[in-house]
Amino acid sequence: LLYHTGQPEQCLKAVGSLEHHFQKATDKAVLLRAAALYCKDKQLEPAVQLLQDYLAKHPNTSLSVPLTLAQLLLVQGYISKCCQLLRSLGDVSYKPGVVSALVTLYQSLDDKSSTLAVFSEAVNWYKKHKPECSDLIMAMRQSQAQFHFVNQEMREAAPILEELRRSNPQDTRLTAQLLAAYSAFDAQKAKELSHDVPTLEEQMTEIDVDALETAAWTMGARYAKKAAKADPSPAARAQDVIKKKKKKKKGKLPKDYNPNVDPDPERWLPRWERSTYKKRKDRRGAPAGVGKGTQGAVGA
Repeated sequence: LLYHTGQPEQCLKAVGSLEHHFQKATDKAVLLRAAALYCKDKQLEPAVQLLQDYLAKHPNTSLSVPLTLAQLLLVQGYISKCCQLLRSLGDVSYKPGVVSALVTLYQSLDDKSSTLAVFSEAVNWYKKHKPECSDLIMAMRQSQAQFHFVNQEMREAAPILEELRRSNPQDTRLTAQLLAAYSAFDAQKAKELSHDVPTLEEQMTEIDVDALETAAWTMGARYAKKAAKADPSPAARAQDVIKKKKKKKKGKLPKDYNPNVDPDPERWLPRWERSTYKKRKDRRGAPAGVGKGTQGAVGA
């Protein structure tokens, strides 16, 4: 509470009291002290030094201390030191979350060799200590192959994909990736592998065309809502049929309608195109004195 309310001095005193009365709570006390130092004028260096000294004296401490130190190192921009710390955590450094963090950090440093080393060490550790985690091993190998693909290292990606394909020969996506890798450096191998790729006709047999056409995602969310409203029940359809059978009301005829007189055949034409149309004289361009004054008058 003292830390979150911005009272570092009182927080440090409370931490000292905690260390004195509760000897087993040293990890929490150190973390609180580091947080208080960080809170006080954002002094990162003393907080980092405090945690580093504590880790040197207590290497078997809980994970909260080294992970807090790693976070502080990242805040200061010490990415290499953070990676070294994460890789020194023993078996914890092979957990998927830590491996993912290490790969991301090394990629930000453009350190390809360290990135590949993290992948290889993690895969070898799981093969040796947890061979039953085959899905996790395959996921890491796929990420490693994808890393080679992104860096245009097809020769390095091909053997990894071959290993994955042997474990799962029915995966057409792996076959396609392996074909793309071999196409970059071994045309003959790529040609042989192309026979294992299923044809379009074979893939189309497993696709329900009608289901795709009626799928809502093809037309968007608005169409899906309209389609949901437009599907009537059988009773509603029967009601629609009854409504359609109703006769249309006859239009009302004008009051001066005479059935004995044929309608004007030019009634559909615009008024100025009819033969009976007389154009009004436009006198806007005539001289000012023409047509004015008494009849027979002589102009001046």
